[in-house]
Amino acid sequence: MKKQLLLTAMLAVSTVGLCQLKSVGEVPADLKRSMADLVETDLQRAESYAGEKVKPSKTKLIKEASYHVGKMMASGRIVYGDPVSLLAARIADTLLRDYPTLRAELRFYTVKSPEVNAFATGQGMIFINAGLMAQVEDEAQLAFIISHEIVHYFRNHVMEKLVGKKRPRAQETKNQKDDEATRRRDDEVKLFLRRHSRSREMENEADSLGIAMFYLDSPYDKGVTEGVFDVLQYGALPFDDVPFDTTWFNTPYYTLNGCWLDEVKPISSRDDYDDSRSTHPNILSRRKRCASILDGHSGGARFVVSTPEEFMQIRHLARLECIRQELVYGEYSRAFYNAWLLLKDHPDDSTLNRFLAQALYGIAMSKIHNGTNSVTGDYNQIEGESQQVYYAMRQMSEKEAALGALHTLWQQHRKFPTEAIYADMCGDLMDAIHNELKMNQSDFLSTNQRDSETTVQQDTNASSKDKPLTKYERIKQKRQSQANNSPLAYALTDLLMSDTAFAAELAKRTTGQRINESAPAVPSLGGVVEDRGGQQPSSKVIVYSPSYWVVDDRRDQIIVESSVRKEHDLTRQIFKLGNRMGMENIDFSDESLHQMTTAQQYNDFVVLNEWINEFWQNKGQFRIRRLLQPEMDDLMDRYGSSTINMTAVLNTEHLYSTPTGYLVLLPLAPVSLYRKFTRTQQTAMESLVVDAREGKVLSRETYSYNLEDHNALVDAMLYDSYKKAMGSGTQGKKTVGASGLRCAIEGGANLAFSGCQTFDIGQIVSITPWANVEFALSPKLSLSAGWAYQWGFEELNKETPDLSKNMTTWSLALRFYKNTDFAPMGPYVGGGLHMVHFSNMSDGSDGGNVFGFHFGAGRNYVFYNRMVFNIEARYSYTYGLLDAAKTIGGGDFGGRKHVGDAFMANLLMFRIGIGILPF
Repeated sequence: MKKQLLLTAMLAVSTVGLCQLKSVGEVPADLKRSMADLVETDLQRAESYAGEKVKPSKTKLIKEASYHVGKMMASGRIVYGDPVSLLAARIADTLLRDYPTLRAELRFYTVKSPEVNAFATGQGMIFINAGLMAQVEDEAQLAFIISHEIVHYFRNHVMEKLVGKKRPRAQETKNQKDDEATRRRDDEVKLFLRRHSRSREMENEADSLGIAMFYLDSPYDKGVTEGVFDVLQYGALPFDDVPFDTTWFNTPYYTLNGCWLDEVKPISSRDDYDDSRSTHPNILSRRKRCASILDGHSGGARFVVSTPEEFMQIRHLARLECIRQELVYGEYSRAFYNAWLLLKDHPDDSTLNRFLAQALYGIAMSKIHNGTNSVTGDYNQIEGESQQVYYAMRQMSEKEAALGALHTLWQQHRKFPTEAIYADMCGDLMDAIHNELKMNQSDFLSTNQRDSETTVQQDTNASSKDKPLTKYERIKQKRQSQANNSPLAYALTDLLMSDTAFAAELAKRTTGQRINESAPAVPSLGGVVEDRGGQQPSSKVIVYSPSYWVVDDRRDQIIVESSVRKEHDLTRQIFKLGNRMGMENIDFSDESLHQMTTAQQYNDFVVLNEWINEFWQNKGQFRIRRLLQPEMDDLMDRYGSSTINMTAVLNTEHLYSTPTGYLVLLPLAPVSLYRKFTRTQQTAMESLVVDAREGKVLSRETYSYNLEDHNALVDAMLYDSYKKAMGSGTQGKKTVGASGLRCAIEGGANLAFSGCQTFDIGQIVSITPWANVEFALSPKLSLSAGWAYQWGFEELNKETPDLSKNMTTWSLALRFYKNTDFAPMGPYVGGGLHMVHFSNMSDGSDGGNVFGFHFGAGRNYVFYNRMVFNIEARYSYTYGLLDAAKTIGGGDFGGRKHVGDAFMANLLMFRIGIGILPF
């Protein structure tokens, strides 16, 4: 009785705040375990299970599995201490009353996911999705599924799959029984295994052992099989399969046409599919097998640890959470249908009305501003009666969706006048109808169509007897005729006729005014808002879950140690950068979860995660009122911040390249060969800074470069993103390595082909040394200062000895890098000016200086983090006057004066070089 009272109290606590599932109590140890501890513990368990040292290939698999478990625990979708978790734990108490040791190893959590699923991990955690709780019909069905999941842990199925070692069935000694009754059960298990030895798949074993060991002796209903597998077979469908009322959007003067299917797609069986390539046996075979095991057994109760009323209340709570998650992730059509289903039994439920309004509002605003049906879902993939809703939502025009949503939301506004959100959403829709759809109040008729037709016709008849129609009568007739051809003109007629407040608000909104002139105008919708109106973002920044993945491209595996270490380093870098720029960091990283102690802290973490996922549905492209905004506002008030930083880095290692057709081109051959026979890396980063109170994107920067992800580069990108987001409000000084301030020092050989020169003499091809220093001025722009030295000769004629002539070239150029790279790395184009100094002339004089310009394209390849390989094709034009003239005599020239004071040259050059990145 005390346990039931506790569960009832938990239900009362959890139904606050749009009836969502919330965590209660102290944060459990599972949520506070560090990734390193989780990986180390799992490796120890693997060695204990295998009885020997695990092979390196298996070790990687175990680490990756542990990594994913840790990420799941830090996903913000795990709930503890809630009614679903408590109910699952109490069911386990009943099922495992003869297995106290096993029971002590298990912990139960709820996953905020609408998918019908439950799963167990090797650490002893069993998770129940809200979607499963929303679909089961009674406690016995949930107990059957929990029995199945307990076996997965009991039989070490996760470890068996990872390590690949199966223990003999007869040697199973884990969790020895505590009394005579348990020993009898052990004998029954052995007998069962002998009779069903053909069932070797893990899922079949979980079904069979779950029944034999835990469910069969429990007080639960033995006729549960059919209902359980119905849930698994049809659980992906909505809560029920009721035909949707196709008149639901109609009003007394308007009918929504052309948006309905004549016949919905029937629900397929899907229970006897080919499971030869599946990890799970098909539903039909599982249904038959479990029914045969329970054959001959009867009795038991559908409810044991809860009353039917309590169970249904928990299920209703889970269903509300499913709709909530569907709205968070933009599954508006499914959310609408599910809310519509539940409202049939709970028409006055404020939460369900709010959910239905959010679904209609979200579809309408997305259609208006994005011009897309992506949020409505693909009706071709839907079976059953809900397909009617998916089809209608897709077929509705922007105007039909907007007016239908406005009509419904205004009715809800009248039904719940104290909830300001309905009036706010109606205002947004009216503004969008006026600003985006270009509709005004004059486009809507505020009189009954039939009454208007009768009145006009009577007036016309009367007038025709006595006199011709007047100007105004003809206008009325024309307007009425136009209205008859535009049914949407009557979509709001009933509200315009019966509600003066609606009519006045629509008139004010569609003329750019407001009823309450003292109230602030609603900001213009549409587009990412970058202008902050002169106000600087908060000096406190919420650092949300920096993510870092290091992936081995050869095996398509996450390199766990590097990912964990670099994610820790990334978090520290963000904190240091924030401090350097005069900002205070509020830590909501995955690591912060390990220090949380109260449910309030953890629930804040969950709210932040959900708000960000809802934000990602439109990525801040237009203003929209989000379901999670009230909770997010409360969170921001508590922490004194409205600015959120979200940063993710992906580093891909061991990339191999295949040489392409340009291998035949000599200048590019070394690059192709290098990329063919060496392993390269590629790093991408996205940094997003958001004003969460206004839903504005302050900065969204994406970077990609072909080199190792060293700290200086990551720091440069972070600085660039913060600087753009925070504007002049940032403080602190720029430092080397920040804001893209990087340097490359290079040197190499230059192959030059000359042509169209004014010299009567000169060489056709030359190879010269060069050196270059390149400074990054911004992420995409660099300044290059270069030097080159060329030695040559003047060949007067075959009988005359060579006369030497040397040239030194100094150049200055700007290089522009493409958007996916970070100067000075990657492809570039550029150009600049140069000066050529002649020396060691044949007459012993200093030949002076000439000037020119050049332009070209090239690429810097970075490898081993600090080395750079450069290739460039360049055209150079030089023209000028020399300081001295000289007389060239003899031979064919006959003593004529050579034009030595003028110089012009066209050079086509191919450069190749190598250098370093000093910082």
